[in-house]
Amino acid sequence: MNAPGCNSPEEVEEACLTPVKEMETVEGITIIPNPSKDKITVYLPAISGNTRLSIFNISGGIVFERQLTDTETQLDISTLSPGMYFVQLQNEKSVVVTKLMKE
Repeated sequence: MNAPGCNSPEEVEEACLTPVKEMETVEGITIIPNPSKDKITVYLPAISGNTRLSIFNISGGIVFERQLTDTETQLDISTLSPGMYFVQLQNEKSVVVTKLMKE
């Protein structure tokens, strides 16, 4: 017997599947596309002169680092293995962390 709302494939998909967002926005920071295969673009509405981007694997190891100086920066992530990563942006005033899926 199925749970209520799980009587057809369509009902199961609607109730159980979470769509993947094409765009991830956290505190005004946008990373697209997400998920990505080889390149991402990071948009920062107001960049501070000393903003550091770090990408961590799920074990907490840093796999990519870069100093950001523009409001729009394209990054090549093709060397990363497929999986989930955490993107950290840090400046003198704040630290923001968001997720990134690499296909």
